[in-house]
Amino acid sequence: MFSLTIHELYTRCPWTTRVQENVLLGFFDECIKAGQNCPLSSLADNKEELREKVLGFVDKLDEPLSVYVNNTAWGTLDRLKILETAIFPALYKPALWYVLADRLEKLLQGNTTGAFLAYGRAGAWDSLLEGESNSFIVLNDGATGLKHWPQDRKGLLDLILPAINASRFAFANDNYYLRQQWAIPKTHNFKQKPSVKTAHPLLILSTTFDPVCPLISARSAKAAFEGSQIVELRAYGHCALSMPSNCIAKHVRAFLYNGTVPDEHTQCDIDRPYFFEPEDNGTVVSLLNFENPEDQRIHQAQLEIALDQDWPYVW
Repeated sequence: MFSLTIHELYTRCPWTTRVQENVLLGFFDECIKAGQNCPLSSLADNKEELREKVLGFVDKLDEPLSVYVNNTAWGTLDRLKILETAIFPALYKPALWYVLADRLEKLLQGNTTGAFLAYGRAGAWDSLLEGESNSFIVLNDGATGLKHWPQDRKGLLDLILPAINASRFAFANDNYYLRQQWAIPKTHNFKQKPSVKTAHPLLILSTTFDPVCPLISARSAKAAFEGSQIVELRAYGHCALSMPSNCIAKHVRAFLYNGTVPDEHTQCDIDRPYFFEPEDNGTVVSLLNFENPEDQRIHQAQLEIALDQDWPYVW
């Protein structure tokens, strides 16, 4: 008899959807705060209302929208394409939130062209998930096979549906059937030893709200490695490069050049608003002027990294 809580189901999957939902709410919250700088802000008075308006529209796309741009660009837009190819990847890179908000606003107003051209054809993760290596890693990193999953289709559905229905991002954990049938045995379970002494104390970087590597994981790493310390970017997004911060850059430089690790858990702020309209010619322009030319150069480089549209997905 298989009886798992939703939490236990999540621990058998590579990512937790609770953190992703928090980052998505952050998207709507920052949009409302940005006012006219966020195209979606005019549709609601608060983050909860905006969330319900946008996601309510997306949920209705269980019946796909037919889109015709020209004789080479046509097809459909549906709920999964918007969630998987538009919204979920954007949780990784908040520097691109303006672009997402602009396309969603036009989509809600009935203009499907921009959203279809961006999200209606290629999958966001195609370039990352080529081959079988990703499946081997994920499946051998979790509970698989007869001991952990019912072997009939209905039994598996009965088990996983509560978790699937708990979040719109359940598709990110879409390998339930592979886990059910995976027959390659694990030789051991990894257990991290506490207070491991490394050749030099580690500098651990994290954002406050990372959609796939939550801050609690950084804290676990700190507990595992003796003398390590966390520098936290108070921001949304995946990894400390997701938004520009000269504070982060200076800590990284001090560590790489001199081996310097802060004495305590340190927090850094971002140097760029979440929502800003890109330049017409596609160039990246800084909104800040630093007195030190080197600080300005670092900031500009961070902007270009944060706005890189080729990683971690094809935008």
